[in-house]
Amino acid sequence: MDFRLSAEEKMIQRTVRDFVKNELIPLEQDVLKNEREGRPGLHPQKVQELQDKAKRMGFWHQYTGRIRRREPRFAGDRNHVGRTRSYLCSF
Repeated sequence: MDFRLSAEEKMIQRTVRDFVKNELIPLEQDVLKNEREGRPGLHPQKVQELQDKAKRMGFWHQYTGRIRRREPRFAGDRNHVGRTRSYLCSF
């Protein structure tokens, strides 16, 4: 049995890793600070912007309204998405 990732799976993994690294992790400290001070972690407009980016990239599940993490072809991406707070993963 061959467990190597296909070219498509590798591309998905790279894209998700870059999205988390470039879009989510930079927001994390501000989210934590806002939540500690009793404010929403992210402004609703920023949440919508991130959701729109995920939709354009094909990573938004139309039925659950969340990033696709449980589908087999996205399984390897859980490690990347898990690098940030769960709040940011479920925006």
